[in-house]
Amino acid sequence: MLNKYRESIYIRVKKNSFHALNCKTNCEHVEISATPFSTQRLAVGDFFVAIKTLSIAISRVISKSMFKLSPIIIMQQQYLCEGGLSGVEERVLLELTHNIRPYKVYVWQGAELSKQDVLDQIYKKK
Repeated sequence: MLNKYRESIYIRVKKNSFHALNCKTNCEHVEISATPFSTQRLAVGDFFVAIKTLSIAISRVISKSMFKLSPIIIMQQQYLCEGGLSGVEERVLLELTHNIRPYKVYVWQGAELSKQDVLDQIYKKK
């Protein structure tokens, strides 16, 4: 019931960067890590650097309201994901958001979502 008041944050994971879009406010930010967290085989090879980078990206797009609800996060890896993600890679994406304390986290595999796709909750229909 309260979900219509929650912010939906769409995160695209690319090489050493996170592209964050708040679909409620249309605020967008790209955070490129000063220290690389991607490796030749993994999009997230250095977990702690990735957490710090993701936290910065989300802090730039999330509302600063005192009475905000925990956001819904949709994560999509767009680097080194040919053939789909393994269970371990999906778990890494879920764990990255833990310190943000989201209401719910979804890992999307498929075509890039538009803002309207996120608002229509296409990521739930898979």
